[in-house]
Amino acid sequence: MKMKRFDVGLFIVHPTEDPVAISGILGLEPTRAWRVGDERTTPDGDILSGRRVDTRWRFSRRYETSDQWFFKQVEDLVELIEPHAEFIRELVASGGEVTLEVWLLGDGYFGDSIPAAFIKRLSDLHMGFGLESFLVPQNGHDDQLVVTLMPRPQVRLRRPVLETIGA
Repeated sequence: MKMKRFDVGLFIVHPTEDPVAISGILGLEPTRAWRVGDERTTPDGDILSGRRVDTRWRFSRRYETSDQWFFKQVEDLVELIEPHAEFIRELVASGGEVTLEVWLLGDGYFGDSIPAAFIKRLSDLHMGFGLESFLVPQNGHDDQLVVTLMPRPQVRLRRPVLETIGA
């Protein structure tokens, strides 16, 4: 069976926060980060003109699977972040944005459902949700940790996601 790749990550943008502090509080090492005022560079380190206008901090983890489902890995990342809920809410209250992101890297079909209770958890954290899906397989991030997933059982109970939203 063909293996398909997807990334799950956390993206933080803030006007002033130190990325070293973000890493220390969350206990996660970013895949890319910079601080407001830093010299602009490409991912390869080439210098660009100007200075960074905000702090950006991104953590991501790559997964490989022969299945279509990705939600469990999304939930696992949120479970790592939830103990730091007050910090996440403070980032947002002080002008930042915190987004949970999923990248479907173009290797094949993915489909999953995100329960309303999980959407409420993100809302309680004041976090957004981003999804990127590519038509053409993506390269890059080859130095990232890749987690290969075992297939899930094919029997699934599906409930309408929207039944409890707004309740």
